[in-house]
This record gives sequence, structure tokens and C-alpha cells, in this order.
Amino acid sequence: MIRLLLLICLLAAPTAQAQFSGTVRGTVRTFDTRADPYEQAGYGPSNESANPNRTHFRQAGRFGGTTITVPEALVEVCVILVATLGCKPMWTRTNNAGQYAVTWSGLTSAIAIYSKVYAIRPQLNPGEVINDDKMPAPEFRVTTAGFGNVQVGETSRFSAIASLGDTQVLDINVGTAGREVMNAYLTARETYAMLDAQATVPNGGSIRSDMQGLDIFANAIFDNGGGGGLAYFNDEVYLIPGTGTNFPFTIPHEIGHIVAWRAMDWWKAPYDFSAYSFGDDTGLSWSDVSNEYERPAFWEGFAHSVGALWMWKTNATPTPGSGDCVAAGEAPGIPRGVCRSLEDPSIGCAPGNNRGHRRAMCVARAFWDIYDNPFGDEDQLSPRNLGSVVDVFRRYPRGCLPFFDNGCRDEGDFDDNNWKDYVRNHRIRFPSDANRITGIQFLNDLQGGNDG
Repeated sequence: MIRLLLLICLLAAPTAQAQFSGTVRGTVRTFDTRADPYEQAGYGPSNESANPNRTHFRQAGRFGGTTITVPEALVEVCVILVATLGCKPMWTRTNNAGQYAVTWSGLTSAIAIYSKVYAIRPQLNPGEVINDDKMPAPEFRVTTAGFGNVQVGETSRFSAIASLGDTQVLDINVGTAGREVMNAYLTARETYAMLDAQATVPNGGSIRSDMQGLDIFANAIFDNGGGGGLAYFNDEVYLIPGTGTNFPFTIPHEIGHIVAWRAMDWWKAPYDFSAYSFGDDTGLSWSDVSNEYERPAFWEGFAHSVGALWMWKTNATPTPGSGDCVAAGEAPGIPRGVCRSLEDPSIGCAPGNNRGHRRAMCVARAFWDIYDNPFGDEDQLSPRNLGSVVDVFRRYPRGCLPFFDNGCRDEGDFDDNNWKDYVRNHRIRFPSDANRITGIQFLNDLQGGNDG
């Protein structure tokens, strides 16, 4: 009965005709309500004007409620056929301006058309259109537990096809119900754009090739001691409700874990929650000043450095009065803008404290010293980037024998697989960096720790 009514409505429309070809195009828009990640870290906007050093991935000025276009998202165009009133799907993705276009032909008696958008970055090239009943594979998708591919916007299904060869404009607006998922998509897409850019530098290697098929679950319920995200398996990121909107920095941090697990050929994290239990910290997560076993301190620090790459330009020059800092303000979770060593003694990364090897923040700042390249940079480690670090991870020896496994991927103790193991492998991959990587180690209080 519903199909019959639909057919009557469409055929009764004054412009409705059964057609064999046509074009549909449109723009996908959403209301970006993500909180400014600068404020996520607990820093007020009073310092914001002093800091021009945001990355284009973070896209300054968009936070706090702005209508924007949605780049690189999966769009399904459904052509309704009079014979079945079913959907003949065609798939494409929006361009960087949030626009899509599909031209179709050879469909018998097409009478209506509508479009949907999903929180998915598909494995499609710009402008590519495929005609298939099966959805294209994702590079990543944002979904919710139990709901599969989340459709976040749709045009009216009663859009009658006007006349042969006409171009119809069907814009798609993401509704309120899909906003949390779309906010998470926007940050994940910006993070993937950063990964792509980091892979273009000489010796950068390909990061994107390792990052296909990632599921990001918004509104997940789990208990990891109060943290906002979890990336235990190498193909899944879990976010507690509201993270996509209120805590966007969590997303590139968790994606940083996935980058590491895949580069190291691990199907899951190399430690569990019990690893967050060293010394003064007995919880199931870590903080800026918590002392951890060296393995989780190292990998949490690396993940945080990936988040910093989403936030900050690597060639930012210090602002007068900021001393040794890369940026004038404070990057989220990396106080004083991923500063070096002496600037922030409260975090305990100053040389001689002998705590840096157990603190994720000190490891994060050491990785930032590898990535960054501001004018007058004291570590002078260039042209290294995230791709260089991933290349080192991929070259860690595998399958080493017990007692002969120092620097290998498969070391088993909670104090193994640490900064010292990374340095050992970095020097092998990039011998000319030996002195500079030692300097970075000293600047960030990482000279201690297990080296056996």
C-alpha cells in the first residue's frame, strides 16, 4: 500500500516523468558544535589571541557552533524505479568543499531520486562514482554500537525527477540527531588529513596505507578509569558519550594508538589496564603527572604526540616571552605548548628529575622534538616527521629470542618496549640522527629507564 501511494504521488506530480538519465548534485552541511580543544585542556580563551600557531587540520574559528560543509563523506544517491519502487544506489564522496555530483543513465523508468550522507570516509577517489548495491569499503567510519553504518542526513524521498538530462540540486543537512557522530567524523577526517600530509615528507613512508577499515564507536559505554577513549584493538576506537563534541582532542590521541598498533603489527594493545599501576598511580588510566610503567608511558606519549600534530604547526616559532616553547599557549594535555624540559618543572620533564621515562607527557614532548622544525630549533632534527617514526616502528625486529630481545617488538616486561628501545631503532634507521636524538632524550629527562 505504501509503495502504491508513493507511485501515485510521484506520477501525479506535474513535473514527474519516467526517465532514463540525469544528474544530481548538492552540498552536505552540518552545524559544527565541537568544543574548542584548547578549552578541553582547561585553558581559557584569554590566551587564545596570543596563539596563531594552530594547524589547518584543526581549522581555527570553527568551534563553538558554525555551519560548515562536510568534506570527503560517503554519499548514496538512490534512484527510485517505477517497476519496483526500490532504490538503485550509486555511491560517491564529497570533495573538500563538501560537494558531490552523480550522473546516471540507462535506468528504466526512473521516477524519483534522493540522497543520503554517512559518517564514513570511503575508499573512493575524488569524483569517483560506483554503481553497486554494496556500500564501498571505508577508510574509517564513525558508528554507534549496534547500528552499523550511521546515516546522518537525507533529502526528501519524494524528489520527483523533472525531465530527461536535467541536473537536480539535492543539498543534505545533517540533523541534530546525527550531530555527535558527525562531530566525531569531522575530527577523525582532519586527523586522517594530517596523517596524509605527514606521509609526504621524504623518508616519511605511507601511513594511510595502514589506516584502512577503522571503526570509531561514538557513545560507547566502558570503564577504563574515567578516560574518554579506548583503542585496545587495532581496528576499533571507543568514545564515551559526548566525546566527539566536548573532547575532540581524544580522537586524534586514540587514532595515534591505532597508527602504532598497526605499524608494529599488533592486533591489540601491548598492555592492558593493569599496566597503569606503577608507584603513585594505581588507577586504570594516566595523567599529566602520573608515573607509569615505561611501556604504557611510551605508547601513551606517542599517541598524545599524534594529537599534538592535529593541534599545532610543526614550524611554529616561539612567541616573545614564551621561552623555549613551540607555541605561545598550552596545547591540550601538553602544558605550555609541548615545551621542552626546563619550562614546566611541574610535569617533571626537566633533565635530572629521573622521572621522564615514566611520564607520558615527557615522551610526547620528545616525539614533538622529532617532528617539529621551527626557526632556531635547538634540537635541529630535520626533516623527520610522524612518517619517519612510523617507519622506525615498522622496522623493529620481530620474533627475537628471550634474553636477546632488547629493542625488539616482542619484549615482554612492562618496563620494556620503551623510549630507549625506540632510540635504539631510530639510530639504526637514521644513523645521522644519533647525536640529536640523544640531545632530545636529555632535554626531556628520558635518559633513565630500562635499557636491557
